[in-house]
Amino acid sequence: MNWLLLFLFGALVLSCNHANVGGNGQDPDDLTGLSAIRVEPPDLTLESSATQVATYGYKAIGTFPDGERDLSSRVTFYLDNSGVGQFNQAQFQGSNRQGGDTKVYAQVGGITGSAHLLVHFSATVKIAPGAGGGAALPADPSLSFKGTAMATRSPQLVYPNNGVMLPPNIQSLEVHWKPGAAANTLFQLSFQSPSTNVTTYTRCGTPVNNGCIFALDADTYSYVANSNSGGQPVSLTVRIGPRRLNGLSMSRLSRPKRLAAAPAPGCPPPQSFVPSA
Repeated sequence: MNWLLLFLFGALVLSCNHANVGGNGQDPDDLTGLSAIRVEPPDLTLESSATQVATYGYKAIGTFPDGERDLSSRVTFYLDNSGVGQFNQAQFQGSNRQGGDTKVYAQVGGITGSAHLLVHFSATVKIAPGAGGGAALPADPSLSFKGTAMATRSPQLVYPNNGVMLPPNIQSLEVHWKPGAAANTLFQLSFQSPSTNVTTYTRCGTPVNNGCIFALDADTYSYVANSNSGGQPVSLTVRIGPRRLNGLSMSRLSRPKRLAAAPAPGCPPPQSFVPSA
């Protein structure tokens, strides 16, 4: 009986001693010899939107003298562009307000690894016309932009010029265009970049000198400016259903510098836009 009890006690001690040992026989809490961390995947593009945010489970692989170990549960994951999203342990969750370009970091024991993440953000905004500003928008305005192009109905995009900046803290920009024809009453403003696909539908409202003036709503401005902070130029296109209209290449957004992109065909030369104090 004593031998049996001794054997069982020995087996129990052995089991407890191995409870925290990894699959390669190493204690995952022991970071001795850790020389590098590899974040997987090294380069990733995710789709996110105002209604469905991006999610992804990252891995952190540590390099040791005897091989590699999964350190995903040990490291701290974080971003250098916190507006893009956040981490819950190894699980990334995007924002419902913006996309953007960012580095993903994994850090533990003084060792840091990194990867690249691009979150491409999409949103659709519908701005109902004010009193006297025209008929209500269709339930699905996008259906009005699937017809055959009609050159005779092309409006003219007047402002902003190439090179205009959209600092996130200003939250103010007007888009000016000439309707081109009396029948043009429904307009689509499209903001495209590697990290943005934002579409806003609106009416002309009350014409000013036979033109339309639309002050970007807070949602459109925030989506575009924040998603492209320090990023690539944004292309602004105004369309009327069903005709695609004049395009405009804009400068990088949000950085308070005088930047300009090459003029799009038919657009005025680059000009700087400095918001008033």
